[in-house]
Amino acid sequence: MSRQFAICPFCGCGCGMHLEVFDGRLIAALPSQVHPAGAGRLCLRGWQAGTLVQSSRRLLVPQAAGKQASWEDALRAAAEGIRALAAEGPQALGVLGSGYLTNEEASATRLYATQALRTPNLDNFAWALDGGSIWGLEQTLCIPYRSPVLPEIASADVILCLSSSLCADNPQAAGYIMAAAEAGATVIVADEVDQGLRELSTLWVQHKPGARAALLQVLWSALGAPGELSAKQRDTLQQAGVDAGAFAEMCAALRKAKRLALVFSTTTVQTPAEAAHIAEIVMLLNASGQQEAAVFALRAQCNSVGVNDMGLVPGEGRARERGLSLYEMLAEPTPLRALVVIGEGLEKFVGEQGLQALRERLDFLLYLGGYQTATSELADVALPMTTWGETEGTFTCHDGSIWPLHQVVPPTGESRYLPEILRDLSVAQGGPPLPADLPSLRAEISRQVFGYRLVNWEQVAAGQRAVASAVPSEDSAEVQIPADELPVPIEAGPERPYTLLVRRDTGSWACDPRARGAEIVERELAGHRAPFLVINPQTCRNLETREGRSLTISTAFGSQTLPVRCSPGVPPEVVMLPWQFRDVARALAGPLHLDAASRAGYHLPVAAALENPSQS
Repeated sequence: MSRQFAICPFCGCGCGMHLEVFDGRLIAALPSQVHPAGAGRLCLRGWQAGTLVQSSRRLLVPQAAGKQASWEDALRAAAEGIRALAAEGPQALGVLGSGYLTNEEASATRLYATQALRTPNLDNFAWALDGGSIWGLEQTLCIPYRSPVLPEIASADVILCLSSSLCADNPQAAGYIMAAAEAGATVIVADEVDQGLRELSTLWVQHKPGARAALLQVLWSALGAPGELSAKQRDTLQQAGVDAGAFAEMCAALRKAKRLALVFSTTTVQTPAEAAHIAEIVMLLNASGQQEAAVFALRAQCNSVGVNDMGLVPGEGRARERGLSLYEMLAEPTPLRALVVIGEGLEKFVGEQGLQALRERLDFLLYLGGYQTATSELADVALPMTTWGETEGTFTCHDGSIWPLHQVVPPTGESRYLPEILRDLSVAQGGPPLPADLPSLRAEISRQVFGYRLVNWEQVAAGQRAVASAVPSEDSAEVQIPADELPVPIEAGPERPYTLLVRRDTGSWACDPRARGAEIVERELAGHRAPFLVINPQTCRNLETREGRSLTISTAFGSQTLPVRCSPGVPPEVVMLPWQFRDVARALAGPLHLDAASRAGYHLPVAAALENPSQS
C-alpha cells in the first residue's frame, strides 16, 4: 500500500488529503492532519474523492459523430472540423476551460488557444462563478486578490459573514466560524435568506433580495461617519428591508472589533458593486490603525486562482475588447462557429435545453473531459482525458499557495493527458507542436506568468509549500459604483407579490458528473435532480398546499408548475429557485445580467406570483 498527498478536487476550500493506493487501485482519500485548510477534516465530498477515478460516468474512449473511434480517427475528425472553420478567422473559434484543471493543463489550454487557434476567445468556467466579486475586490483594492488562509477566521473577535450558505459552499470556513463562535467571537450573519448559518450567529441581519449592495454602502458610510444616520440612509435601509436596531448593533460590533473577518462566498456575493463596498469597509477599518480587517472571498472551484493566473481569460485581459468571455460565447445568437470545451460540461451553466439550442447554432463542438456529460453526448468529437489521481500537476489555492497533485494510478480506459492531446491536435491542424511534458510546461509558466517566476517546482513536487505572488492585472477599468446605492428595483405589486431569487443551495453539486459518480454523494443528491421551489412554511399554508405538491409560479418572463419544499430560512415574501436548474431559471428570471466590466453574469431577483393549480 502507498500513500500520496493531494488537494481535494471539488470546491474552493483546497483541503489537503492523502490518497491510498492498493494493488494499483485508488481505494481511499484521507484528510491531511497538517494541511492548513482542512486541519484533519473533510466534508462528505472529500471523503468520497477516492471514488472519482473508478466512476461509472468516466469517458473511456474517443467518440466521433456519436460513435466510438480510434484516437487517430478522432483527432483527425477534430482537426478537420476546426480547420474548416478556422478559415473564417480566429473570431469564429472559442475555447472554454474548467476551474478544475491543473496549472499545467490550464497553461497548455492557453497555448492551444493562442498559438494553435490564434483566437482571443478564451475563458474559464471558474470566472462565471467568481468573476463579479473578485473583479470588484481587485479594482477597489487596486491589487490582485489573495485570500488569507482559512484558519485565520477562527482568530477573529468579530466575523461579518454575508453568505448563510457556507455550510454547503465552503464547509471548512463554516467550521472555523463555529470555532470562533465557541471561543466567544461575535458572529454577524447578514443575508437575504438563511441557509443554515444563522444558528451560529450572535446577530442576524436580514435584507431583501437585491439589497446587499445598498446595505453595505450605508454600513460603510455609517462606519466612516459615526452618529445619527441621515434621512436618506434610513430610507435606504427601509427599502432594503433591514431592521434599524439590528443595523445599529452591527455597526457597534464592527467599531469595537480588534480583528474583523469579513467572509463571503463568491456564488452569493456576485456583483462588482457588492464586493467593492466590502473592500471599502475593510480599507476604512484598517486605515484607523486600531483595527485589523481582512476579506475572505471563498471561491467556487478548486483551482479558480490558478486557471486565472495561467491566463485563461479573454484576449489580453477582461477589460480588453478583443476576446469574448464565457457568457458572450454562449449568448444567443453566438458569434462562434466552433467551440472547444475542456474539463467540464456546458449544461452546468446553460442547462440541457440551453445546450441543445447552443448546439444548433454551432457548426462544430469539441469536448475534452474525463466524464460523460450532456456536452460530450452532443459533441461532434469527444476525447477522454485523464483526471484527478491519474494526473501529475499543481493547484494554486485561494491564498496563493501552490500544492502538488501526484499521479497515483494509471489512466483509465484510453484517457490521455490533456497537454498531450492538445499538442497532437495542434499538429493535426497544421499548427506548432506545443509543450506537453511537465518540465516544459512549468518552464513556460515561470517564463510567462509573473507571480510564478521564482517558484521552485522540484520543491513543490516534494511537498514543500510555495506561494505564487499575486499576478498583476493588465486591466484598467474601474468599478462603477453609484453615489447612492439603492436596492435592485423589483416590480412587485398585487398581481406579483413575491420575489423570485435564483440562488445556489446544498444540491448545487447535483449537476457535477464527478459527484454523481460517488455513491454516497449521489444518494445524498438524489432529491436535487428535478427542479423545485423553496418557500416559507407560512406561504405553504397560505396557499393551502403542503411540501411535495406543486405550485404555479409566474413572472414577466414565463410560468412553470413545480413542486415546493419548505424552509423557515426563506422569508414569506420570497421564492427561491436553486441555481442548478438553469433552464427553469432562464424561463422564469430571464437571461443572465452580464456585467460589462467584469464580464461575469448573474440573475437579478424578479417579481413573481404563486398559484395553487388545484384551486384554479
